[in-house]
Amino acid sequence: MFYNFNAHRARKPAPKQDQGLARQIFQKLTALQRRWAGFMQFHSERLSKNWLKALCLTVLASSGTYSAYLIWDGLSSGKGPKAPLSMDRLWPFDPYGSKQNLRQVSDFQRYLDSLDHAVTRDSLLQINPKQH
Repeated sequence: MFYNFNAHRARKPAPKQDQGLARQIFQKLTALQRRWAGFMQFHSERLSKNWLKALCLTVLASSGTYSAYLIWDGLSSGKGPKAPLSMDRLWPFDPYGSKQNLRQVSDFQRYLDSLDHAVTRDSLLQINPKQH
């Protein structure tokens, strides 16, 4: 309701805050994306719809062919043992390794825990020898 207004005084601009590195990187990347989009739009506006369809199908066909080649090469390469499909590893990129290795590790950890419990139990029995 009560606004202190002085027409002859200019407003002071807000002080600029320090822009962090992440903001600068973001701004540069968005500027690069906008320039790339403008470049692509400028050059694709000249092409007819038939040329755009043909170009799109060519890119799709070439990328699909290359992907099929990579898959076939990976499956047919003679490197490494070719084991039959087993349920030992459910996911081929399992970061924890096979189930057999996990069982061995867990058995070893249980053994180490039993040793720790045995030492604790022996030390408690030495403190109070009347219980056994």
